[in-house]
Amino acid sequence: MKNNFTRLSALACILALASIPLKSEALNTETARDCTTVTLRALDKINAKTEAIVATLGEPAKFENLKIVVRRCLKSGIAEPADTAIFVEINETFSADNARNIYKGWMFASSPSLSTLDHPTFGVWVKRDQVHDKDTDDEADQEESGAQAVAS
Repeated sequence: MKNNFTRLSALACILALASIPLKSEALNTETARDCTTVTLRALDKINAKTEAIVATLGEPAKFENLKIVVRRCLKSGIAEPADTAIFVEINETFSADNARNIYKGWMFASSPSLSTLDHPTFGVWVKRDQVHDKDTDDEADQEESGAQAVAS
């Protein structure tokens, strides 16, 4: 009797889960927009220190003895669920001429547990909705230069 109840419970759970529509977490590269800066969150597990790091595309950012370089940044399209994907390289520096690569790959804001830095001392992940679009940055630069021209 108990065995049948366990089987029926398991079957009910499977059927309930199968009826839940799964949304695609993959970023649509056709509608994704490039971004120029992204905010990362870094954690020092030894000292329990966290820090928000604003990383600019192609420029190294530092946290403790980590050097973080964002190589590519994509933000989801307007009509899609908010997501950010970055291709990042993270190196741990021991001295001026001694460093090793500890992470090289894609990180997704929508699934930080799957795409975070797995390191005994440090954690690094992408903060959700903390990016600047290339288009938005260009418009802001044009508005700022227009305001300066009017002021002079």
